[in-house]
Amino acid sequence: MWTNIVMFLIIILFFILIGVIQKKEGFDNPYVISQQHQGDIVTFRKKLSKITLSDDSLNSIQEQITELSNNTTKLQTNLPNKEVEKIRPD
Repeated sequence: MWTNIVMFLIIILFFILIGVIQKKEGFDNPYVISQQHQGDIVTFRKKLSKITLSDDSLNSIQEQITELSNNTTKLQTNLPNKEVEKIRPD
């Protein structure tokens, strides 16, 4: 008799643990999660619309990108092939 009661309690505990694990893994109501994400997207869009860049800052960023691109091109053209093979990822 006690064996049956213990087995019954173990089965109940097992199903409770499955419910807890599922909630930890994010198996909550997908509609609620979707609504939360939609709210986050709206908030980010509002914040993004408030961000403005001046022409000077855009030109500065463009100059930095051009300089990095030129330096990368120089490095690629001037690096000996044997050294490239040594440091090349597999």
